[in-house]
Amino acid sequence: MAKAKPSDIVGWYDLSWSGGSFPICFRPAGVFFCPKFQQPARWELEDDVIKIDWKRFGKYELKFHAETKSMEGNALPKSDDEKNWRKAAFSHALSPVEVLLLGDGAGSEWDFEWSGGKFPVKFKADGFNHFQCDEFPAHAHWSLEGDVVRINWADFGNYDMKVNTSESTMDGSMVGGDAAKDWRKAKFLRNLLFRSFGVRQRSAADGDQRHQPVRPPGCRMRRVLLFLACLRLPVEAAYFTLHEGEEKCFVETVPQHQVLTVKYRHAENPGVECMVVFKDPQQKQVFSKRVGHEDSEQGRTAYMTQQRGDHRICVQCTASRWFEKTALKWELSIDMGDTDFTKSPATKGNVKGVERWVLSTLARAEAVSAENEYERTTEMEFRDASELVNRHVVWVALFIMAMEGGLVLWQVSHMKEFFRREKLIP
Repeated sequence: MAKAKPSDIVGWYDLSWSGGSFPICFRPAGVFFCPKFQQPARWELEDDVIKIDWKRFGKYELKFHAETKSMEGNALPKSDDEKNWRKAAFSHALSPVEVLLLGDGAGSEWDFEWSGGKFPVKFKADGFNHFQCDEFPAHAHWSLEGDVVRINWADFGNYDMKVNTSESTMDGSMVGGDAAKDWRKAKFLRNLLFRSFGVRQRSAADGDQRHQPVRPPGCRMRRVLLFLACLRLPVEAAYFTLHEGEEKCFVETVPQHQVLTVKYRHAENPGVECMVVFKDPQQKQVFSKRVGHEDSEQGRTAYMTQQRGDHRICVQCTASRWFEKTALKWELSIDMGDTDFTKSPATKGNVKGVERWVLSTLARAEAVSAENEYERTTEMEFRDASELVNRHVVWVALFIMAMEGGLVLWQVSHMKEFFRREKLIP
């Protein structure tokens, strides 16, 4: 029998366990996707065994039967628990629309068009189906029903786009909008290059806890937020001074694929050129915004993080004189999430008043929920590391006690022989 290849595995399956069944998809390049339990999951094939790393939902090993395209196996670690078994039956292959959107495994890039112009967008084939647009950043996702792609663009609205695979195009409009005015079109540009997706979440959940659905962010707080949205609470920006030729940075811990929004004001600028710089957790500059001497009013810039961790927002100012450095006055506020609707051409222009603040507050709630999830995951990782260190300490302590016990027995034995030679004991 011929050895199974990764391409033989790709497709949709029905995964069964003691709690029921649900669809899963083995995507190209080792990306594992489950619409019901989304995680940045991966799969790989070793001989005829498929290994699945489902992140917070655990790890699994399933034996693949090529003749029936079925799988059976168990969760790891393997045990005699009657709930430990897993089975998967082949459902159907990837549709032509999925093949076009997924590309080589990382997703695809499209030229998105509307009445105001064009800009590139990305349909990512990760475990969350992220939708990325650098021109209008948001925590957005995409889903597929038949040949229609639904884009959930967060603050910028929802869009239904029908895909034409023969021409590699799509067209549609905003959901609930005027199709004649809110039309959208897109044309395929290229397949995205594959990268190893970063690990964002990990958990030690076992047993029945493995397949509990992920709750939408902020769903329990929605009614309270509708009330709070009517309240406008002013927030003062941070005030600090910065000397010419120096750099001052602020650290913000941010989850992956979240928008960092920075509002700034360079008051009383004597004519010095400055830059607002974003740095990733590896201290690499990923984005910058020039602030000229003519920019005395409040400015705004944003950046979507590509990895989780401590990001730095730095202000750099060039020196205008050699021997004298002027202290420059800056106002800066840093927030996670993008809640500015009035300047967003991809959303409705008539959103005002209470309606605007409702949307703004809901967007802020989503960002806060994502940050809470990130902190919970970080706490779990710290707990796991602490438990590992504690286990090592216990083993070291037991080893020291064993060594001391052996040393005591050795000393007692030699003392006994010494006393016998000296005839102190019979």
